[in-house]
Amino acid sequence: VDGEGCQIVYWVVEDPQEEKFAPLEIESETKRCPKPVNYLPLILGIVFGLLLLGLLLLLLWRICIGLKDRNEYNRFMKSRGGERAQGDNPLFKAPIQTFPNPGF
Repeated sequence: VDGEGCQIVYWVVEDPQEEKFAPLEIESETKRCPKPVNYLPLILGIVFGLLLLGLLLLLLWRICIGLKDRNEYNRFMKSRGGERAQGDNPLFKAPIQTFPNPGF
């Protein structure tokens, strides 16, 4: 690996006269340099993926709550049946009332 982060391919050959190993460099075309990584699409993909996941979870939660509420309302309406108020409602007071004036 050189200073630029590229790999250089070379062969090591043995010199029979000196009994040493010597590197035999290959042409510079055999350099393998890594391509620079573009981090922006990676970061944006993660951010938008998390946002989409959050929105889907919110939608799923809303659908579940809506179904539960609908079932509870239907159960309430069934239990209520055909009940009708009979007689006067003890909680209801007429908005117009007459009070005697003691001064007259």
